[in-house]
Amino acid sequence: MREPIGHFLDACAGAQSVGHLWRAALRFAASRDVPFVHYRAVGGWADALLNRRGHAHRNHGYPRAWAIAFYRNRWDRDDPSVPLATALGRPFLWRDIPALTDLTRAQRAVIEGAAAVGVRDGLSFRVHGPRGRHGYVGLGFGAEPRQPEPGEIFEIYAAAQMAHLRLLELVPDTREPLGDLSAREREVLQWLVRGLSNAAIAREIGVSAHTVDTLVRRIFAKLGVRDRTTAAVRAVEAGLVRSG
Repeated sequence: MREPIGHFLDACAGAQSVGHLWRAALRFAASRDVPFVHYRAVGGWADALLNRRGHAHRNHGYPRAWAIAFYRNRWDRDDPSVPLATALGRPFLWRDIPALTDLTRAQRAVIEGAAAVGVRDGLSFRVHGPRGRHGYVGLGFGAEPRQPEPGEIFEIYAAAQMAHLRLLELVPDTREPLGDLSAREREVLQWLVRGLSNAAIAREIGVSAHTVDTLVRRIFAKLGVRDRTTAAVRAVEAGLVRSG
């Protein structure tokens, strides 16, 4: 029976653990005839959701062959729906992916491999939270072809967004506040976003390369990231620097 969205939102608000919230989400998905559910954290906060296998995502209902290929072939790295969800900023059907973006050979292999094990069509989108704590949702329709109505897609999208916000309440953000960057750290971050090396940044701001190395390590710690690319993405998303 179709679960009213209001009932699901009440369940989200009442969830006292990530497990309770996940089970509520699965019940709602099942009531919408969505058998396959995938969620992953996106960005520097992903470590807060690591499970015992060291993954910051959850899967439900997908065929065992899909799960084996997902981990063995690193489909999480080449799945075209994840970057497309970020680029589009709206829900889209998997069947439309080839028309929405230029696919690499590895990305086509993911689509073809998933179809070969019964994961052919579904719905994907990004969910958003403060301080760059975003997520990605992939919902598979199973073997039977479906043509969901726009209203149904919007309802699922809205429900997932509210569930994501409740998740963020249940998983405290232990990273240092982004606003705690010093003026000098913000200056270094601006150059980092533009792609300059530490040596080049040192020349631009008139300090030693060792000083820039130290500042970059501090920036990484405050943003909760481990590399320059993720630091740049987080900084732009949080409005700390301009991307241009």
